[in-house]
Amino acid sequence: MRIALTSDLHAGFTEKTGSIHEIFFNKLNEEDWDILIIAGDLGSTKIAHVKSISKRIQRLINKPVLVVRGNHDLWDKSKYNVRETLKLTEQIFKDNGIHLLSNNPFKLNNLHILGWDGWYQHLYPPTRDEDYIAPYTNGKLTFRFLQEEAERTFQKILDKTKEIRTIDNQKIICVTHMPCFYHPTVYGDHSANQRYINYLEGFCDILCFGHTHVQVDDTQFGIRILNAGSDYDEPAYTIFNIQEDQNEKT
Repeated sequence: MRIALTSDLHAGFTEKTGSIHEIFFNKLNEEDWDILIIAGDLGSTKIAHVKSISKRIQRLINKPVLVVRGNHDLWDKSKYNVRETLKLTEQIFKDNGIHLLSNNPFKLNNLHILGWDGWYQHLYPPTRDEDYIAPYTNGKLTFRFLQEEAERTFQKILDKTKEIRTIDNQKIICVTHMPCFYHPTVYGDHSANQRYINYLEGFCDILCFGHTHVQVDDTQFGIRILNAGSDYDEPAYTIFNIQEDQNEKT
């Protein structure tokens, strides 16, 4: 089973981004792969960006596409609050035949792919998110709300991985946007809670993530961690074989 991984495509970033994505997806279609995982940040600053790239994916890709949301996929302060952006992006993915992993795991034979959107461990990260996201949601700080949402979704993932591990010869890939570990490519205030990967030790085979825009192929807590290294208008992908558990092409 060949898995293609990308992230951080940031549709709407510049006037050239659309044409860059057209070339990118056409090049990806020339490769031999079975499933595409996008580890968040499909858009840049508006829900309209998520919608435009989702339509492009539906038009160009005719294989399963699995996604989690990144922080940029919630940016649209001028029009929506976070609860609205969560619902809108869910509907956009559904309308375009894209599988949102934070809603439902994906299973094919003995392969299970599970995902959660994630959020920063730091309540006040040194980022621009607060410029594009409404400060309060449901009467609490939006960043706190998103932390709690990430916790809730992750707990479902953890319970599911434990259930799957009671069956022999199963493979589990977990997907999130923000890295939940300390690594040379990651700085702490921009990371999710490290205990996520602590809890996944022994249950997850591969963890795919985005956010850092830096290519990573490493091991943490016995889990292979992968980031394709996409960086705005320089999209990238990596293809790995889950049976052999080794990269085939980046």
